Amino acid sequence: MLPTAALRTGQEAITLTEIELKLTAAPGDLPALMQALEALGKRTSTTASLLTSTYYDSPDLKLQQRHLTLRVREQGAQYVQTVKSGDLMEADFISRGEWEDLITGNEPDLDAPQTGHRLKQKVEKGELRPLFTTIVRRTVIELEPVPSTRIEAAVDEGGIRSTDGKAVEPVSEIELELKSGDPVAIYDVALQLLDIAPLRIETRSKAERGLRARRAG
Repeated sequence: MLPTAALRTGQEAITLTEIELKLTAAPGDLPALMQALEALGKRTSTTASLLTSTYYDSPDLKLQQRHLTLRVREQGAQYVQTVKSGDLMEADFISRGEWEDLITGNEPDLDAPQTGHRLKQKVEKGELRPLFTTIVRRTVIELEPVPSTRIEAAVDEGGIRSTDGKAVEPVSEIELELKSGDPVAIYDVALQLLDIAPLRIETRSKAERGLRARRAG
């Protein structure tokens, strides 16, 4: 994910390929895992925030059929619109296309410079409906496990909720995202975390989990 501070309304955000590994953990193990992350390599900063992210699509899921997800995230007083590409059911679990814009409101903006044009030919604004919302407390720990390699570890705890506010699935996971350097370092960090607590690789995105929970409900 792009740093929010790097985004500007009305200007293009940078396009990137997201390289990350998601690990599911028991909620009770998260404090020990966070301590272990802070002890790994060079810790440059640790921040915590509450993130509310609403996922949108048409009633007949036109975006999903085209392997796109649309999310509007509220973080403090800012709203970030994100479009991700990749087959939700068969996606490469370590890398996906991602584009972001800072927008002025809490609803999708099809005129946003970087993300809007990826949506306009696939769905009309009037078709978009909120499908579900994720509400998580995120703790971000910046790591430099080896020289010239930076990893952002995001520890998320919360849940996926349907549009009526009902909790449908808990979230308790660690995302290791490569910012620069060798992708192998992500696996090295994951192996060290396995010495602290049991972990499971989560191949499903929050978007996929939300859609499946919505169907089950």
